[in-house]
Amino acid sequence: MSSKTKTNSCGSLTKMLFGLPIKWLIGFETMRPRLTLLKVGYKKYMERFKSQRYHPAKACLCIGSAAKVGKHRADGIEGEYRKMKTVSYNANGIRARLPLLLEWMRSQMPDILCIQETKVQDKDFPQAPFEEIGYHCAFKGQKSFNGVAIFSRVTPNKVQMGFDGNGEDEGPRLISAYFSGVTVINTYIPQGQSPDSEKFAYKLEWYQRLHDYFARNFSPDDPLIWVGDFNVAPQSIDVYDPKALLGSCCYHPEEHKALAKLMAWGFTDVYRHHRPEEKQYTFWDYRIPNAFKRGLGWRIDHICATQNLIKTSKDAWIDTAPRLLPKPSDHTFILAEFDVAV
Repeated sequence: MSSKTKTNSCGSLTKMLFGLPIKWLIGFETMRPRLTLLKVGYKKYMERFKSQRYHPAKACLCIGSAAKVGKHRADGIEGEYRKMKTVSYNANGIRARLPLLLEWMRSQMPDILCIQETKVQDKDFPQAPFEEIGYHCAFKGQKSFNGVAIFSRVTPNKVQMGFDGNGEDEGPRLISAYFSGVTVINTYIPQGQSPDSEKFAYKLEWYQRLHDYFARNFSPDDPLIWVGDFNVAPQSIDVYDPKALLGSCCYHPEEHKALAKLMAWGFTDVYRHHRPEEKQYTFWDYRIPNAFKRGLGWRIDHICATQNLIKTSKDAWIDTAPRLLPKPSDHTFILAEFDVAV
């Protein structure tokens, strides 16, 4: 078939679907998936659109996600996929960070955003503003401490909280969302206070419990993304002064051992996979004067994935700009992009 015939064919099909010539459609943001429509047919496209359960009130945003459907993954394997931007962020109080967070989400349009330290009871969670910009909200919190949430542009098939799944056992520190093609686990791991404290022992025990949780519920062959505030800087490049800080909480050999055991189960650090020598941080202590401007940071927030998703990961990076905005968290956003099977 000649290119001219193909063009006429596409134009005819477009007229049949919409009653408009194709040149009229170019530039309409709400018609961005037109190539997908021509490719898979109107009926099949609508079935996919409905099955993904996009937010019905935000057609433009929803269509933007659907338009990411393609035929080649990052590793070259053929099959239908969509690009998925996944983000982790310790908000240190979601209500205090609400204006910053909403503006950042409108700008960056993440597919999945995992939050730690929401510090709010479920009955007081600010759900409506996120739903208004097209996000499904899953959360488990408590008053003044801890709290986790997952915002997604697609409604998850299932959400579980805590080690037990129903939120009774460490629910405000662990939440999992099951989507078609990927499961996302968001954790806020205990800080540990100091190596000689009971809280440090509790932290190491928590890491062991998390290892057992993964071993009990998943396989390393599953498409898993594990994110959150791990409260551990894994390597010397991840802290501003590795010699002075070695042995302190969040950069201690026992913590490194606990994290390494969990990573060995089947996870890879997506950021280090793409940026093996880059020295960037995600946390700067409020208590240190001008810590951000002086570069006195830690990389303790992470996005990890099992091997089959590492193969399809496209990039990972840290957005430090929000740390300079009014009323920032002491953390900032870490992001990764994957090709995920539809």
